[in-house]
Amino acid sequence: MRLVFFIILMLLFKLNTYAQYTNIDNNISIKFEGKHTPAKELLKIAANKSIIWIERVYIEKEEELFGLTKYVNKQKAAINDVFEKYVRTITPPLTTILEAGSYKKNGVKYYYKISETLFSDKVKRTNVMYYVMPYNYSEVLYEFKITNQTFNKIAVMNYLEKLVNSAKIK
Repeated sequence: MRLVFFIILMLLFKLNTYAQYTNIDNNISIKFEGKHTPAKELLKIAANKSIIWIERVYIEKEEELFGLTKYVNKQKAAINDVFEKYVRTITPPLTTILEAGSYKKNGVKYYYKISETLFSDKVKRTNVMYYVMPYNYSEVLYEFKITNQTFNKIAVMNYLEKLVNSAKIK
């Protein structure tokens, strides 16, 4: 009887660790699915100080890095205006935009951008980013980003859609 109870307890613990909400800050929580681990040590060395969370996530058995960035403006604006003016065509150095836009799926409008960053002659990273704003009108814009070497566009976009849909934003 004890063994059965222990096995049930372990299964419940395992299920909970794979599908619990992670409180990023007081304003946003995300529900990671599958295998994932925080990478807080990478926040210390991140070049972009607007990054508020880094997580190692596994997509189709490949480890990828997920980052959540929080951009704050002085005044509120609509997500469509912010995306078109400040996101869609803006890139850091050595980065090329492969695709950017928005689409509707199951009644949800997603804003996204896919870019490629060249780190050296042989090292390229693909960045898939989704943008979310509380109530689609706010002074805060969140960027959900996965950076990877083994680019599987559909799998990464599906994963990010799930994260965006799971987000609880205050």
